[in-house]
Amino acid sequence: MRKFSFFLSLALSTQVLGDSNLLKDTKRDFLEKSRQEAESIGDTLKNNWLGGIDLSGSYNKLESDTRSEEYQSYSATFSQDIFRSGGIWWQIKKGKVYKSLSMTKLDASEKDMIFSLYSISLSIKKLDIELKKMALLIENQNILIKNQKESYESGLLGIKDLDESIIELNTLKNQKEGIIQTRIDLIANLKNLTDFQYSEIDVPSFQIPTMGDFLEKSYELEIQKGEIENIRLEKNLAYAQFLPRVSLYGKYNRSESFFSKLQGQEESYSYGIQLNIPIGFNAKGAIESAQLSYLRSKSELNDKRENEKTKYEKIVSKLESIKRRQQNSEELIESYLSVQKITEDYFKSNLRTADDVKIIKNRVQISRHDLEIYEIDKQVVIVELYRGIKN
Repeated sequence: MRKFSFFLSLALSTQVLGDSNLLKDTKRDFLEKSRQEAESIGDTLKNNWLGGIDLSGSYNKLESDTRSEEYQSYSATFSQDIFRSGGIWWQIKKGKVYKSLSMTKLDASEKDMIFSLYSISLSIKKLDIELKKMALLIENQNILIKNQKESYESGLLGIKDLDESIIELNTLKNQKEGIIQTRIDLIANLKNLTDFQYSEIDVPSFQIPTMGDFLEKSYELEIQKGEIENIRLEKNLAYAQFLPRVSLYGKYNRSESFFSKLQGQEESYSYGIQLNIPIGFNAKGAIESAQLSYLRSKSELNDKRENEKTKYEKIVSKLESIKRRQQNSEELIESYLSVQKITEDYFKSNLRTADDVKIIKNRVQISRHDLEIYEIDKQVVIVELYRGIKN
C-alpha cells in the first residue's frame, strides 16, 4: 500500500509540475520572483546575527589671524556576538524555517492556481453539455406547444395548459441565456490564468486518498506546522534577549592635526571580549506573551486538523451522492429506452406520431447528458480535494 502511495504521489508530482506550464507567463514569473524574494529574506534572517564594521571619518579646519589649525580623524569599529545563550543558533534556524515555510506557501499558491484552472475548464465543459441538454428540452417543449396549439384550435384543450407550456418555454430559454453568460464569465476567468483554450486542458485522473494520506499531505496543516516552528523560534529568541551575551570588539583610530607648519599624528588600537547581562523589567511579560503565542498556534493546528477532517468527509459524502444520482439516471435511461421501443412500435402501427418518438429519444439523450454531467461533477469534487494537498 505504501509503495502504491509513493508511486501515485510521484506520478501526480510529475503531472502537476508539467501542468505549471499551463499558467500564463505573468503568473509563473510572479511565482519565480516571489521564490527568489523568499530565498533572499531567508538568507538575511539566517545571517542577522552577524556584526559589521563601522567606518567613520571627520575633518575640521580653523582659521584665524594668528594661526591655522586642521584636524583629521578616521576610525574603524568592529563588534561581533559569539555567544547569545542559544540565540545565534535559533536565529540561523529561523532563517531556514522562514525560507521553507515561504516555499511551501508558494507551492500551495501555485497548485491552487493550477487546480483553479482545472476546475474552471471542467465547469465550462459541463456547461457545454448543459447547453446540449437545454437545446433538447427546448425542442421537446416546442413540440409540446405545437401539439397543444392544434388541440386548442380544435377545442380539445383549454388556454391554461397552453399558457403554462409557453411560460415554461420562456423559462427554459432564459435558463439557456444564463448558462451562456456563465460560460462567457468562466472563459474570461480562465484567460486570467492561462493562454490555453479550455478544450486544450487535460485534467489528470485522481484517486481518492485515505483520510490519513489526506491529512499527512494537507498544505493547510503543513503550513500551520511551519508557523508553529517559526513561533517557537521567536519564543526562544525572546528568551535569549534577556540572557547573557558575549561579544568580541575591536577599534582602530587614526588622527592627524596641523598647527601652522607643525604636524601631529596618532594611531590607536583597542580590542577585547565583552560580557552583557541584560536586566529587562518587561522580560516576564515578553516571555509570557511569546509562550502564549506558541500555545495558541498549537491549538490552531488541532482546530485546522478537525476542519480538514470535516472537509474530507464532506467531499466523500458528495461523491457518494453523485454516484447515487448516476445510478438513478441509469435506471431512468433504462425506463426511457423501454418506452422508446414501445413508442417506435406504436409509430410503425400509426398509433403514435413522429413527435412522440422524437420526444422520447430526446428524453433518453437528456438523461445521458445527465450522466456526463455527473461524471464531470465527480472530477470537480476530486479536484477540490487535491487542490489543498501536496504532491
